[in-house]
Parts: sequence; C-alpha cells; structure tokens
Amino acid sequence: MTGEQADIILEPRILAGKPVVRGTRLAVEFIIALLADGWTQADILENYPALTQDSIRACLSYARDTVQAESILPTAACHAVPCRRERSGDSYRGTAMAPAGFPLPV
Repeated sequence: MTGEQADIILEPRILAGKPVVRGTRLAVEFIIALLADGWTQADILENYPALTQDSIRACLSYARDTVQAESILPTAACHAVPCRRERSGDSYRGTAMAPAGFPLPV
C-alpha cells in the first residue's frame, strides 16, 4: 500500500477482510459507491464524521491502484457463439448459430 493509502486496512476480523478505512467499519467500496451515487465529499464528511478528506482520497487511491493492477484475460466464453439445442433421441445436439454475414469460428 502506498503512503496515501495508509488510512486503508485489511483486517480479517473486520468485514471479512474487505479494505476499510482505519478506525471504522466503512468499506472502501461503500465510500466509492457513495461518490458514484452523486454524494459530494462534504455530504460524506457530514454524514460520517469519523472520515476525513484524506481518508476519502485514500479510498479513491486504493480503488485506482486496484483497477490499474487488474488483468482481464479473454476466455473461451468471451468468444462463444449462441447455440441452438436440438433434441436427437435421448440427447441434445448443439448447432452453432451466427448472425447473418458473420462466419462461425472454427
């Protein structure tokens, strides 16, 4: 954790180890959700007096660093083609379907 995230802790006994603001049970995701829902820093500080501007900034910094470090790898599911299931005896056979003009993957 960087210096600007010193207010963020991960403690297994607090909210099952989710990152929280030190000295509170307020999760980083909760603070980020408030901001995403349109709350201003002033609104948050007024309603949660245990927080400071630095702790809100630490939540944003933690979220930024978490997203920056995230790697998304494509999987076979990302390239799946919708399949039509047809009954054949006692089993089902999948027939791949593709939108008109798009070739089926090989």
